[in-house]
Amino acid sequence: MLKKKQRNILVFIPSIEGGGVEKNLFLIINFLIKNNFNIVLITANPESKKKFHKKITIISPQNQYSRNFSRYKKYFYCLFLLFKFLSNNNFTVLSFQANLYAIIVAKLLCKKIIIRSNSSPSGWSQNPIKRIIYKILFKLADSIIVNSKDFAKQMYEIFNVKCKVIYNPLNKEEIIKKSKERFFNKFLYKNKNFFKIISIGRFVDQKDHLTLLKAFQIIYKKINAKLILMGQGIKKGEYLQFIKNNNLQNDVLILKFNNQTYNIGAEKYYSINEIATIVQNIGIKFGYHSNIEYGEARHEVKHAYCDHTKAIQDLNFTDNTNINELIENVFTWAMSQPSREVKNMNYEVDKNIYKYWQ
Repeated sequence: MLKKKQRNILVFIPSIEGGGVEKNLFLIINFLIKNNFNIVLITANPESKKKFHKKITIISPQNQYSRNFSRYKKYFYCLFLLFKFLSNNNFTVLSFQANLYAIIVAKLLCKKIIIRSNSSPSGWSQNPIKRIIYKILFKLADSIIVNSKDFAKQMYEIFNVKCKVIYNPLNKEEIIKKSKERFFNKFLYKNKNFFKIISIGRFVDQKDHLTLLKAFQIIYKKINAKLILMGQGIKKGEYLQFIKNNNLQNDVLILKFNNQTYNIGAEKYYSINEIATIVQNIGIKFGYHSNIEYGEARHEVKHAYCDHTKAIQDLNFTDNTNINELIENVFTWAMSQPSREVKNMNYEVDKNIYKYWQ
């Protein structure tokens, strides 16, 4: 039996930080290696090697302190390594960061490049000159991957480029395992009886934690609340300064990602039929009369129950969910929105999805 030919992929991500992008990176690379891909990774954070499959090859700057470089300094060093490696090797580039620069290097050396855009263009395409540059360079990429249909729609409308939608991977086994591990934090334990607002995500402009902090400053005394920000990133210093300037040190806690998983959600089980009936009844209040239509069965898990034990023990979690109130609030908001023109896009993702989604 002939052995399947190994395919060569060079993954380019100069700065491996603690966030969802990196989590996806680990899952994707390990999956590719297990499926007979030869993976070379260029990064300024070689200490992340322990999270990858042992067969991966990592190329990093020789400077032992490269992991402490600023993001743009990491870009500079890693782009040099990218150019040097591609000059002597025939690899397809899969870029997670510094995509425009990676496209230029790849095309100068006549190599194929796939880019994965990780953040919505609404946050980084406001400058008209930059928008023109992005539009030109994006068209040079052999493929662009995004993680949602809405993201693909934005890319098409702003840059006139078609993107391939690939949803973020999920490691179910790890989530289940982490959800059973205990986690103790003095701040959480001391403030058990306070209402807690928890935000998890990288400290970057796109996540806009500063707006959350400003909103919290207005309402925290009124609702007896504490705020927990879990993450890390270039905006951390700015957030710490805001907390200090507004005397919020005893009310806001910043934690690094700690690899903990909590099940937080409604404890009561609702079937799809029950939800549909609730939506139908609330819709009638707003003058919206509709029948419930039963479509093609979805071959997914029929019942998924949350175990809230860990969240109750560590966060003093209580379920205050009122499904009728939530759905009625959604209707109220939706009815207050102006009518929008429905646009027919020139792309669609219809492979291996249910007929009624097409």
